[in-house]
Amino acid sequence: MAFLGKDSQRPPKSSKPRLYTSRFDPYSAGIRFLLGAKGIDYEYVYVDVHDKPDWFKDVNPANRIPTLEIGDEIVYETFVIYDYLEEKYPAVKTQPADAYKKAKDKIFVAHTKEYLTTKITDAVKNFNDGTEAIQRVLKIIDGIMGERGTDYLGGDQPNFADFYLFGWVELLPALKAAHESSFDLDRKEFGNYFAWIFRMDKNVHVENDRKTHKADLKNRTAFFKSVLAGSPNIKVGL
Repeated sequence: MAFLGKDSQRPPKSSKPRLYTSRFDPYSAGIRFLLGAKGIDYEYVYVDVHDKPDWFKDVNPANRIPTLEIGDEIVYETFVIYDYLEEKYPAVKTQPADAYKKAKDKIFVAHTKEYLTTKITDAVKNFNDGTEAIQRVLKIIDGIMGERGTDYLGGDQPNFADFYLFGWVELLPALKAAHESSFDLDRKEFGNYFAWIFRMDKNVHVENDRKTHKADLKNRTAFFKSVLAGSPNIKVGL
């Protein structure tokens, strides 16, 4: 597996779709789950987000991951990638066909990004300061899941909204462990959320992703501890 850092060379073009990603990046994780669900044969390379190569700006002027490259087509921004993949590979649907249901899911992920992912990002270094805010947002999400009354936000199968959300909330146990926090959610009060977590945790594409990238709880926790220590170890557990 290639880790592309400051002194690396840009890899040559591939006949397969290529995802520029990082092991523990939640935005990338959601895209990887969705690629798996669509059955897309792709390759990936790790970008060292702490020491990015200069040439990466030629791939993505925003200099961020995830970035998807298919031949001469380069797509970035997480939600744009979701839409692109849905149109490019329509055989397996990961967005609703109904316009209103699709709009509701897009509102959900937009609000998740605004109100939850920012809190989890802040929690990487100050976990205990943000737990109340995270709990409030997860309570709203629990309510939305209860109102929908389905196994997943996508119905009987996870869709892009499920994959996006899970890419973020699966960080919480590792952040809790890295900060040695006592934070916990009441499993009865958050019953809908925990039922969804259990199902997503057993999803074959989530499980395959953890094995492929060695991104289990132990390695995730060790990575966050290295971030707290000021020396992020992107190769932990390899």
